[in-house]
Amino acid sequence: MTTKNRTLAAALLTGAFVLVAAAPAFATPITVNASYTTATASGFTGNAPTIVTGNNLTIFNGGTSSNINTLGNPFTETLNVGTPTADQYLFVVEPASRSGVSGTNTATGTINVDFTFTDPSATSPVNIIVSGVYTANYNNDTDSFVWTSGTSTPITINFADGAVLTMTLVSASDWDISPEVSFVLTQGPRSVPEPASLALLGSALLGIGLTRRRRQRV
Repeated sequence: MTTKNRTLAAALLTGAFVLVAAAPAFATPITVNASYTTATASGFTGNAPTIVTGNNLTIFNGGTSSNINTLGNPFTETLNVGTPTADQYLFVVEPASRSGVSGTNTATGTINVDFTFTDPSATSPVNIIVSGVYTANYNNDTDSFVWTSGTSTPITINFADGAVLTMTLVSASDWDISPEVSFVLTQGPRSVPEPASLALLGSALLGIGLTRRRRQRV
């Protein structure tokens, strides 16, 4: 192989290497910030429950009490692509006291939850509103919170930078209950080649051009 051909081969190999190095690649984890607000829908039959967040809150599951910590508000999730979070307590729904119930032994209505998700590299936050139907039965001391979406099929949150987050909701029932939530980052944000890689790619292309120019002179 002549010196001219070796130079051309080296330049081509360098260009191929740089193209591979400059190809988009996503490094995890990423951090997603979130907050939410809750509101009971109008027309609630009976007294509406109280929604509480914090630490060391009491809930009942299968008739047994336990103390839990809910997610903060706002809260932060550090996520890797394809790795789901554990189910996390979102808030506790506490029924109105019996003394506050007039003319009925039940209370029912819809509670709306308005989430705001922020991906640091996206251009704007994403708002998702989900609802749950709450029912309290004072005859047998049971209540329930049943999400109307996001249970069997996760809710998809699409960020402007290409990242995709899914949210799965878990309903709850007993007395003083806490619905749950979990997240999965199914796709990372689109990557932008680093300036150093772009500079190296430019140098390789310049080398190829110079080699071709020398070849034409021979």
